[in-house]
Amino acid sequence: RTELKSLETLLTKYNEYKLLEKSRVKETQTLLTDEHEHKYLVEIIKDKTSHIEEIKTLLQMLRVKKDNEILIQKYEDDRLLLQDGAECFLCGSKEHPYIINTLVLNIESTNSKIVEKENILSIKEQELSHSNKNLTKLESKIETSNLEIEKLKNQIREVEEILIKANLSLDEE
Repeated sequence: RTELKSLETLLTKYNEYKLLEKSRVKETQTLLTDEHEHKYLVEIIKDKTSHIEEIKTLLQMLRVKKDNEILIQKYEDDRLLLQDGAECFLCGSKEHPYIINTLVLNIESTNSKIVEKENILSIKEQELSHSNKNLTKLESKIETSNLEIEKLKNQIREVEEILIKANLSLDEE
């Protein structure tokens, strides 16, 4: 009777071993998938960050262009006040060679480009933020999987020791 009870215990431990090993394999596969996704997500974040920097650079250039256009527009407005043969109120010259060459500027076009790029930047920054949150969740999931795998390995080792002490081979089914 004691021997039968001992055999039942060993059979239970062996079944436990098989379940633990199956869980470990499944968790390891999940971990590999998550690590692959992590690598992919890191690349996406890198690309999005680079794209955001390009947009910021373009926005900076557009703002400088707008400031220059505003200055030029002011000079154009002042040029309209010049009278042929009269002294320039800025420099005192009586000759005005550029009086007939007025520039046509489209500050509104530059403004609309700035607004468009700011909207795109806002969207891209939101996407980056979302990707970073997903990365944080995924890193947490990977850490949890690693801990779970380590826990399963420890449990498997404990069951293996019990089965080895009973002279059972784990290689046989």
